[in-house]
Amino acid sequence: MHRSPLVADTPAPSAQDAANSRSFLYPTVPATSLSTTMLKTDQILATHLHGIAREAGMSQKIPVGNANVVSIQLRSTEGAEVWKHGHHIPTDAFHKGTFFLGHLADEPTAYMPNEFECVVLMIPQVSLMEICQDQPGGAYVELRDVDHGEDAVLFHLGMALKLAMRQPDIAGSLLLDQLSLAIGSRLCSAYGTPVETRTYRRRVLTRREQRIATDLMTADLEREPSLAEVAACGLPTRQFVEAFRASTGMSPYRWLRAFRVERAKGLMQTTALELSDIAYACGFADQSHFTRVFSAMTGCTPGLWRRARQT
Repeated sequence: MHRSPLVADTPAPSAQDAANSRSFLYPTVPATSLSTTMLKTDQILATHLHGIAREAGMSQKIPVGNANVVSIQLRSTEGAEVWKHGHHIPTDAFHKGTFFLGHLADEPTAYMPNEFECVVLMIPQVSLMEICQDQPGGAYVELRDVDHGEDAVLFHLGMALKLAMRQPDIAGSLLLDQLSLAIGSRLCSAYGTPVETRTYRRRVLTRREQRIATDLMTADLEREPSLAEVAACGLPTRQFVEAFRASTGMSPYRWLRAFRVERAKGLMQTTALELSDIAYACGFADQSHFTRVFSAMTGCTPGLWRRARQT
């Protein structure tokens, strides 16, 4: 027998939910929520949920709005059930790598009786249109419903987003924005309904645009800018990321990480600052974060690198 989809009204989620430690979907389940900063229209709210050894029960009702919701399953869960407009929707078991895609207008709710882990993204329709306006082949304005699907790309992006959300100070807003943008782009290209066709022309940044973008990223290394700020040269965010990669050979996130390492090298060679002070001056979360990134890029720790150049 299916449970009756009794749900309680709850306020619509907002960026403030990023500060909460409990989910607006399942108040008893620990959660981490973060909002993007890159979009000009409205922001995407991403939430990581992990129900451990307890009955999470029925999700709360989210007020109807013009927004899409995607839930990416990071581990298998048995017995999960889904409703739309109060009607039960037959689905297969939600194994790791499966996902649900719907619209808030359908008032989707779910029952999770066992341990589960997922990443849920609330994507306003205006944000989706902004993300998808430069998709190859045309713009996409509507996503089709997927009550139960499998998508390896979404799964790996969801796992990467989960890891980034665990330590947002270390991951940085650029990486979090890029992952959310990648999920939105994947939904547009794989599950979107095209409304117009046009020629897509890949481009690179002009020297002036590249200088503006890199100057914005490096103006204050202790504060990482959002993609929307970096894309102030006038391009839509997604097209900017592709143009930046085509121009520099790397994403904005990787470029800034490499710049921080090069700045740290300069400080180690020209000053007597402690490594911890250099780490903060170059925008790393702490000395441990500095050591991990530096070692990954150079093959040795900052201390070894500095001593080798002092002899």
